[in-house]
Amino acid sequence: MEDTLKTFVDKYRPCISIFTISLNGSCPVEYTNSLVSTMQLCDQYNIMVRVEFHKQYSNLQHAKNNFLCRNAEDDEVTHLMFIDSNMSWNPNDVINMLLDDKHIVAGACPQSYYSWDSVEKEPSLLQNVVEKRNEEPMLQHISLQKLIQSKLTRYSVVIGTEEAVIDNNLLQVHQVSFQFIMMKKIVIQKMIQAFPSTKYLVREHYIHCLMDSIVESNSYYSDEEVFLKRWYHMKGKVYVNMLVVVDHMHTNRFQGSLMASLAL
Repeated sequence: MEDTLKTFVDKYRPCISIFTISLNGSCPVEYTNSLVSTMQLCDQYNIMVRVEFHKQYSNLQHAKNNFLCRNAEDDEVTHLMFIDSNMSWNPNDVINMLLDDKHIVAGACPQSYYSWDSVEKEPSLLQNVVEKRNEEPMLQHISLQKLIQSKLTRYSVVIGTEEAVIDNNLLQVHQVSFQFIMMKKIVIQKMIQAFPSTKYLVREHYIHCLMDSIVESNSYYSDEEVFLKRWYHMKGKVYVNMLVVVDHMHTNRFQGSLMASLAL
């Protein structure tokens, strides 16, 4: 991979601009460690990285649009990333997403809960996981605990088709959250041209409202969903790299009953 990366860097001179939202003005240690390691790794391969933090909730959509439009006009920037402050990741995955060379590629972020009702609906779930692990060579190097966690986890991804087709570790999806996502600068440039009516004036400078929540056909669409709807309208594609593993840092609350435990 190293030779491929060097060739990529020599050809495209990548510069990644990262946008992170931190509403309370701080980031977990896990996020910070991931970010610092990513910057160190990128520096090793002459990949520029910029990081911008935002914490003002009242104008969050404006901040996102301002970030997109400013970087679209920056000659140095080649790629943009949104990374939530409660994410933790392997720095190599940022490199892999870069080498995917897709207009938009994301990591599938787990939602901040375990779907324990799955066990109630499927009493043999745990046994099925054990049997599947024994049958599939690709699963045997993964701990049983990790597999069970993965089975009980839900992800902020909408595939949009009945069958998931994975090609070269990439899955084309209909919707994905912006918790850990990379896009080429040209995506923003093309969208600005395709949607000129989104332009608005802020302090003598024009910004395009590419991310904006709307209500359409009695359905609510978030700013991320609207952005991807517009991209699809332009015949664009969105992918999830299935090898990217992102951890969602969240405070868990454990509830239990000793009586129920003793009765089991």
